[in-house]
Amino acid sequence: MTTKPAELTALLVCPDRALAQDFSTAIADVKTFNVVTDLKEYPTPAMLEQRLKLSQPDAVVLDVATDRETALFLLSHLVGAHVPVVGLHNAGDPETILQCLRAGASEFLHAPFRTGEAEQAIMR
Repeated sequence: MTTKPAELTALLVCPDRALAQDFSTAIADVKTFNVVTDLKEYPTPAMLEQRLKLSQPDAVVLDVATDRETALFLLSHLVGAHVPVVGLHNAGDPETILQCLRAGASEFLHAPFRTGEAEQAIMR
């Protein structure tokens, strides 16, 4: 008997709307992430903190492809606030993946999203 991973609530920060749509479509089938807040642009750290307090997500899914410098800046704030971060990218760029993981991201997902990747990320 296989155990289905729990659904995590997530705050999605993704200025790349095509990437956001691809991610949302992929997770709709597996029910691993429930996006409770969808930010269409990178917030200031203060705005991000406010959104975290309001939505109280289990994790933040952060677009690191659109503006890597801004994303890494926000990632450092999230890690400092002890919020798990899943990096999101439109390709499997090894340098970006390594940089995000070293900066404190818990997981990393990239397009094209495959069934099971999000489930594996949650189980880890």
